[in-house]
Amino acid sequence: MTTMLLEPAGGAWQKVDGKWEAVKEPAKAKIRVKLEKDYDIEEMLKKYSERLEKHKKKKKKKKKALEPVEWVDTSFIKTYSDHDQMRDILDKMQVEHPDIAERYKVGHSLEDRELLCMRISQGVRNQRTLLKPMVKYVANIHGDEAVGREMLIGLGRYLTENYATDPRIRRIVDTTDIHLLPSVNPDGNAADSRHSANDEDLNRAFPGWMDLELPRSELIKDREKEVKAMMNWILDNPFVLSISFHDGRVMINYPWDDSPAAVEGEKSICPDDDVFSELAALYAENHPFMWTGKCLCHCETFTKGISNGAEWYLVDNGMQDYNYLFSNCMEITAELSCWKRPPATHLQVEWENNLDSMLILLESAHMGIKGKVLDEDGEPLNRAVVQVCGRDKHMTTTNRGEYWRLLLPGTYQVKAAHSNKFGEVESDLITVEVTNDYGKEALEVDLTARIKLEETFLVTGVKVSFCKFFDNKYVDEVKTLFEDCTIVSVELHESECKQIPDDPSSYQVAFLVRIAFAPLPMFGFFSERWGESIVRRPTSDFELKKLLR
Repeated sequence: MTTMLLEPAGGAWQKVDGKWEAVKEPAKAKIRVKLEKDYDIEEMLKKYSERLEKHKKKKKKKKKALEPVEWVDTSFIKTYSDHDQMRDILDKMQVEHPDIAERYKVGHSLEDRELLCMRISQGVRNQRTLLKPMVKYVANIHGDEAVGREMLIGLGRYLTENYATDPRIRRIVDTTDIHLLPSVNPDGNAADSRHSANDEDLNRAFPGWMDLELPRSELIKDREKEVKAMMNWILDNPFVLSISFHDGRVMINYPWDDSPAAVEGEKSICPDDDVFSELAALYAENHPFMWTGKCLCHCETFTKGISNGAEWYLVDNGMQDYNYLFSNCMEITAELSCWKRPPATHLQVEWENNLDSMLILLESAHMGIKGKVLDEDGEPLNRAVVQVCGRDKHMTTTNRGEYWRLLLPGTYQVKAAHSNKFGEVESDLITVEVTNDYGKEALEVDLTARIKLEETFLVTGVKVSFCKFFDNKYVDEVKTLFEDCTIVSVELHESECKQIPDDPSSYQVAFLVRIAFAPLPMFGFFSERWGESIVRRPTSDFELKKLLR
């Protein structure tokens, strides 16, 4: 136990007459305090002083400066590209992804800039796989509308860079022949002008309704250089689906933009209005706010974010209607941004807004039906016409006999026909049930076109009294005269409905009946007569004479 002596503070004290008073000379006595443990007080004070000194030195030390942190822009699309930069990006795509990407040019502008296009598909260096649908995305037909241009450059990068890791992207690229044309009007883009270098609005310079009967050579004559290149590209390739990107609103529109009976502000309905409006709504619904039909830049409101073209405003000789009038391709138009060229920092927002919509529209090329039109020998028929009953828009087959028909789920009747100088062949009318969803494979329906022999007969009879409408009751009886044949039409032939001489109460009634001979009985007849089991459309004048005989 250690004893510590403490002198009372203020010196010594003594009690005098019950009161404490200070003693002049300090008392020598010490107060002893007992501690629990033995401590070396001097050692404790020394350690405390050392620690205090170390703490002072630490405070005097300067804080270490933080390393500067570099800000990294992680945006997928960072800035606008000029023509040379766009070419470099597309070239890089095909170098890094040669199996799925190939750059080519559609043509040249007036100032000799290339109309560059990126084709993306599995096996891109080989011939397109049979029945793989072709889809085109185009932009910048108005040179000062630049957002769509950057979206398509970005879409090309996204598809190629994610092909190896994203199952959805792989499926799209494997099953679809994709063509991305970022700038239809590169001269206008370079000059930040809506118009071409020839001061023309290219989206008012395509053939229209007035030109439907013109041959191709006349259609192309005297067109703008960029328009001529686009026309040939559209006519030479069996594109199934297309979208053209513009800026100035946030909405989608679809045909007709114009028609002979169109009135601005009213819908101008085309034969595939149901499909077009569904495609337009599909794009809008997958956009964060386009589907609301409202945008900040204008007071207009579009139901579901979509509009029939003429209902919005009339566009004469536009590219959208040209696609549908002169080819198999069904094109819609997307207005992406209120501002035609927003700040570059806004491009990433536009990219995020439109990516899902662009992908699902690519998948939509697989809706409906597809197939081949063949002759009796199984050979493909080029430029056969595929008809869907109730739709006054027919699709034409490729040189490999392929066709695609975008249709919504439902029941349809389909047939194919093909004509040349030796006659016409036609398939049976078949009923198909379309149930496939977006992104699934289209229902495959092959059609075999056989020789079609038709003839018209005059059928007469006698009846008492005369009544034009009453005579139609005999139609069913007339049809029984032509077994194993297809009745094409039965009409009352009034000029031959005459009173019978010497019998005022009796009339001769006459019908014109057009029939198509059924193939199997006809084949049996030819087999018995000439030993030929199958009758084909003639391939020469000699065969034609034989068949007619």
